[in-house]
Amino acid sequence: YELRCQGRIGVFDGFHKLLGDRGEDVVLPPLEPSTPLEPAAPPKAEQEFTKPPPRYTEATLVKALEKQGIGRPSTYASIISTIQDRGYVFQEERKFHASELGELVTDLLRPYFPALAIWGSRWRFRSMVA
Repeated sequence: YELRCQGRIGVFDGFHKLLGDRGEDVVLPPLEPSTPLEPAAPPKAEQEFTKPPPRYTEATLVKALEKQGIGRPSTYASIISTIQDRGYVFQEERKFHASELGELVTDLLRPYFPALAIWGSRWRFRSMVA
């Protein structure tokens, strides 16, 4: 196993001599590589799960389109109505969900439009339609 920690080792007191140590940084003892360490306390194992980004609502989708430079304010409503009318997405509790058709179209277009793949990772397009 490889363990890492982050902190600082003071070489010169400098302004800390006047201001004192505020305890903001973790001060590490001087160590050499491969020095055996004894833990101060037993390690804690905690299981955490990542949460997917929240689904888009109409308002957050408009903000995302604007941020990515897609469309204009006059076209945002038509973009949203088009993806709904064509059956790519549907709304449930005001949040967008992908239909099977939307997922299929996304999967088919991705190899032919590399920008869509970049857009998908940067903008989390998949989370909007998945």
